[in-house]
Amino acid sequence: MDARIENFYWLLKNKEEATLRELLEQTKSVDTPLFGFTNLSTNFDKFISQQTQWVAENVVNLDVFNVIKSESQIVVEFILYLKGGEIDLPVALWAKGTPTKPESMRIYHSTWPMTRSHRIRSPIVESNNELEEPLALEVYMNALFEGDSEAILEQFTKDGYVREPSGSKFKHQGAAKRRKFYLGALKNGGITLTPCSVTFNGVSCAVEYICSKWGQFQIDPQAGLAVYDIVDEHSLSAARIYDDINPPL
Repeated sequence: MDARIENFYWLLKNKEEATLRELLEQTKSVDTPLFGFTNLSTNFDKFISQQTQWVAENVVNLDVFNVIKSESQIVVEFILYLKGGEIDLPVALWAKGTPTKPESMRIYHSTWPMTRSHRIRSPIVESNNELEEPLALEVYMNALFEGDSEAILEQFTKDGYVREPSGSKFKHQGAAKRRKFYLGALKNGGITLTPCSVTFNGVSCAVEYICSKWGQFQIDPQAGLAVYDIVDEHSLSAARIYDDINPPL
């Protein structure tokens, strides 16, 4: 199997250590929800051992759902199918560099499907308010901040969907299901997401962010990533969320 970032979890599952070493030979660091920050120059063997063991103990199968490449960044969306029933875990891997020579990696997913609890993840990258986003996404983010569910709902295509971090059982597709989701999420007010990076290929846009407020509640700043499929300047067909934020009561 090729040493490409799209094959990262396949390489772990198949225990192809030599190919993993080739892929990550220029990678300085990796940050994951379960194991935190790892300096690969000093802890490569430990990282590979941890990841290989976790995949062996938890993952039955996997799919590459989507790949988003820009000039210097790449985001790969995976679906990991977990042991213990029909449980799928959406995972997003952000990398700086090229698909064959990533310089750094950040991985995002929820812990809810595995533990039925959320793990607070402090910000892992600095915010950047000068990033350029597609117009449709700017409108969405502003409406989310304002808590304007109607403005958000108007943006989605007829069959568009929003998928929560906990997997396909929490995918809300179609007008009625989307409405129920956003009315519930925004019933106490808007959600503050401060962008940190944008990776856009003209079709899908991945945004790393820091969430610091949900409705009327200030929350501990937490890291996340979401991918939005852009139809045109006014429309979205999908929003896929990768974080572990527990909505405040």
